[in-house]
Amino acid sequence: MDDPCVPPADNDAAYRTLVNRLLAPPYPGLAAAQEVRLLVGRLPQEVQDELPLPEGVRVVGSLLRGTWEAEVVLDADRPAGQVFASFRKGLKAAGWRRPRFPRPVIFNHGFQATDILAYYRSRRGTALSLITRGQPGGPTDVRLSLSFHRQWKDLRPQAGEAARPSAGAVGQLPEWALDSPIPPLAPPPRVQDYLGGGSRVGGNGQAESTIVLTTELDNHALAAHYGVQLQRADWNRLQEGWGGPVAWSTWSLSNQQGRSWGGVLLVAELPGTPGRRVVYLRVDPMP
Repeated sequence: MDDPCVPPADNDAAYRTLVNRLLAPPYPGLAAAQEVRLLVGRLPQEVQDELPLPEGVRVVGSLLRGTWEAEVVLDADRPAGQVFASFRKGLKAAGWRRPRFPRPVIFNHGFQATDILAYYRSRRGTALSLITRGQPGGPTDVRLSLSFHRQWKDLRPQAGEAARPSAGAVGQLPEWALDSPIPPLAPPPRVQDYLGGGSRVGGNGQAESTIVLTTELDNHALAAHYGVQLQRADWNRLQEGWGGPVAWSTWSLSNQQGRSWGGVLLVAELPGTPGRRVVYLRVDPMP
């Protein structure tokens, strides 16, 4: 009986079949293996005339699944934030817009494991998600996910229509689960790795977010990095301190609707793991 684990002799056709099978979605009704295509150094033809690439961005390649989905890998020599800003400017000039609906079923608040995440729709109806992430000692990794669905063509609110999606439109999430006073918080540059985290929103207006990462920054510098972003989101720092394995600060926020929150930001180095830090932010409504 043949051993099923013995690798076959060098065979380009066998490897090509394996790669196509692994890349094809395993779900019924989606692109079959024979419909998967790899484009080395090229963009999908569907977006070559509508996707502006900033100067200095290089196309590593693309993966197409059928006629409805593509992923693009890009490299850039500038920091992730600058790359995103250039993309945002170019996409806006080319007629792309931030979507109102459907909102992705992810929390766009709290600590982010990637530097930037944004969603757009082109006038033609192409959906795009953009992720940029800095890499220690290497170029900024830029990933584009594209969906070619005509149903995305016009997602602007009509006259008298609410500007927010309904809960049923975002995976049955309740409305309060989409609201958080915590803004998206981008990581510092040169993060070596991410080791978990997440965000949570409570029905009473309470919210919290945490992330574990490895970085060259000490507790004070990492707390300052996130503190600047809170201040840009109109949070007011009340007190701060640091010493030993922990840096902390307290915050307050009041919005135009008269709601107020108080929050605490903690940064701590995990024992026995140099450079590995846990960052925690909790906010609660004020009476």
